[in-house]
Amino acid sequence: MMPSSSTTPPPPPPPPPPIIQGVDIVGTNMPTLAPNIEYPRLYLEAALKALFADSLRRYNYLFLEPIPLLHFPDYPDYIKDPMDLGTIKRRVTEGHYDPSPSSSSSSSSGPISAFWSDVLRTFENARVYNARPTNTLRPRDRKHVDKSAAEMTKKANACRKKLDADPPKPKVAKPPPKPKAAKAARPPSASPPSRSLKDGGGASAFSSPAKLFLGGSHSGGASRARTSTSPAS
Repeated sequence: MMPSSSTTPPPPPPPPPPIIQGVDIVGTNMPTLAPNIEYPRLYLEAALKALFADSLRRYNYLFLEPIPLLHFPDYPDYIKDPMDLGTIKRRVTEGHYDPSPSSSSSSSSGPISAFWSDVLRTFENARVYNARPTNTLRPRDRKHVDKSAAEMTKKANACRKKLDADPPKPKVAKPPPKPKAAKAARPPSASPPSRSLKDGGGASAFSSPAKLFLGGSHSGGASRARTSTSPAS
């Protein structure tokens, strides 16, 4: 029996969410980048600082340099696109992930997506190579490699989410502090004219005023005291 012409077909399913090429390598889609990143270089430098942090040293040291093929000659058999954090840092310095000069700031998400793709590929490569059947590492070392790759992937995802939500901007230089007003100089205080030791004044020959008034060792003060107390003739 033919269906009636009045029957409307069901609506088509919604399209799947877009996937950034080269990023969905660990089984989970990364969040979409912020639509406008005004300062991509500051963004990338902040990301590198987080990935190279000393607090991650027990994990990130495995990914700082390329895998030496002399010690792991079968590496190209399992990893077709090698990557490491040292190479990524050099690429940032060389401007590999910078938007082209002719592009607008809103298109900076493309190169920065490539940056995160390389970062996550670094850790995924380690996980894939660590799972090869010819791996001769001790079980605890293999476990450490897997844990390091997982921790660094987790850190990269958290770092990207934070930077996308609040992209870094240049710090505004603070104005120099205003110079303090110079204090008015006090006029010199009037002091009584100094008297010489001969006149009974001045304490330059004594170590303290107490010695002066107690007679000290100067004969002038002692003789004057004796003269003042002698009976009149």
